[in-house]
Parts: sequence; structure tokens; C-alpha cells
Amino acid sequence: MIPAGISSRSIKFEKNDRVRLVSDAGGTIWESVFTVKAHGESTIPTLSTAAEPYRFLRRFLVPLMMKGFLTKALAADMDAVKVYCEK
Repeated sequence: MIPAGISSRSIKFEKNDRVRLVSDAGGTIWESVFTVKAHGESTIPTLSTAAEPYRFLRRFLVPLMMKGFLTKALAADMDAVKVYCEK
């Protein structure tokens, strides 16, 4: 997920399928892809995030961030999306 307060641009949008967002923030290129897939009468949303650091220090910090608090924050974001969609 792209960090809060950072602007991103939509690189690819396929209605009822996916949206791909890319941002450059803090010495890292962030790419997030949201997809939705039909599953019977329901829909399963998924999020995949990749971070490609290009600054020296970020090359060490970003992998640690992705394993730690960012993964938990992304899970919380997806839970919030689920709650919103189920209203």
C-alpha cells in the first residue's frame, strides 16, 4: 500500500478487475495492485504491494518495514475496505 499522505498515479485500470497504483516516496518506488475476483455470489478483494528502494539506506529499511508494521497496516486497511463494502 502506498503510504498515507503520498500521492500516487493510476497506471492501469480494468473495470471490475484491478487497479494498479505507483508512487515514488521516501527513496522507494511503491506499487500496489488491488484486484477483485468473483467467488460464487461474493467477491474476493486482494491487495499486493511491492516496494523497490533506490536510495542506499532504504534498501535496508524497506524490507524490514514490509516484514513488520507495514504488513499489519495493510491488513488493517483491507479489513476496513471489507467493512465498507459490506455496508
